[in-house]
This record gives sequence, structure tokens and C-alpha cells, in this order.
Amino acid sequence: MKNDLFGALINVPVSKYKKNGKVKIDCGIICKLRLRNYHAKKPNKITRSQFKLPNRRFGFANTSELFGYLKHDYDQENQQRIRQSIHELTVPGFVSFVTEFLVPLCAIFFVFYLFIMFQQLITFFHKYITNLNLLRNQTGM
Repeated sequence: MKNDLFGALINVPVSKYKKNGKVKIDCGIICKLRLRNYHAKKPNKITRSQFKLPNRRFGFANTSELFGYLKHDYDQENQQRIRQSIHELTVPGFVSFVTEFLVPLCAIFFVFYLFIMFQQLITFFHKYITNLNLLRNQTGM
């Protein structure tokens, strides 16, 4: 279960709680987990357990789905901060799209290109040698 949460986005408080219970909320990515048997003493160390793994297609995260869940019932300022964080945290999905999909595809096309060029080179030399032999036969060399 612990490993299933790596890469999930989670809402976390980034300021102290005010007397009215308000707090600034932002998004982060779960990179490390530590289980403990006691409750955190500092309120800003307590998450609200609102986390979501991004659904990725071709390396891209569905940001509207993430925002729909993570915005919860927060005020406009927190929702704007969460939306911005989701965008910043999911842009690396483009990097995985490039490295997992486009780079191998480009490599395949490059190998195909080299194969075609090699065939053309062989055809060129074959014609060159054939013409050279015909020329030798005609000149009697």
C-alpha cells in the first residue's frame, strides 16, 4: 500500500492555522512515506488525507480530474493555489511522454532511415561496380 501512494498529489497546509480555522492549502507530490504510531503535534504537519494518483495517458496527467478532487470545498484563493500546483507538478508528465514514447519512436525511425540509406548505398555500389565491369569489358582491360 505504501508504494501505491508514491507520485500521488496531496493537499497540505502551508501556513499556520488561524483562530477561525483557515489555513493556506497547497499541493505536493508524495515522494517518501513514514508511518508512525502517534499524532503529529504541529498542525501544519497534519495532512487532510486528500490525495489522488494522476491518471496518465501517454505521459500526460488529467489535470481537470485532479483539480476536481483536490479542490474540495476550499476558498477561491486555496483553489487557485491548488490549480497552479497541479499544473506545475504534472508538467513532468510531458517529460515522461517524451522519454517513454517519442524517443523510442524516433529511435525506430532513425534505424529505419539508416536501413534505407544502407540499401541505397549498396544499390549505388552495385551499379558502380556493374558499370565499371561493363566499361572494362568494352575497353578490353
